[in-house]
Amino acid sequence: MSQNFDSKGKAWRADDAAASLAPADGETEISKSQMKRDALAVRSLARQLVELKQSQLARVPLDDTVREAIIDARKMRSHGARKRQLMFVAKRLRQSETAEI
Repeated sequence: MSQNFDSKGKAWRADDAAASLAPADGETEISKSQMKRDALAVRSLARQLVELKQSQLARVPLDDTVREAIIDARKMRSHGARKRQLMFVAKRLRQSETAEI
């Protein structure tokens, strides 16, 4: 076992770091690229939901927190604020069950 040191001089073993990154039993490892693609897909879904008409949005099964975040995003006119709110909507979508949508 080799010992390495981080930027603050704290010792750690390379074997321990590799073991913590290994997938647990029965799980498949997801690549960083795949996680980014998934995040982009959820962000795209959030943008589409914000752009829906109110009558169309009413038919989509959503949690109340997601629905409120979408309504707040519609009210925002500033580009930066709207972008942050879209990211928040995407976060809420990831936390809720999006398989129904």
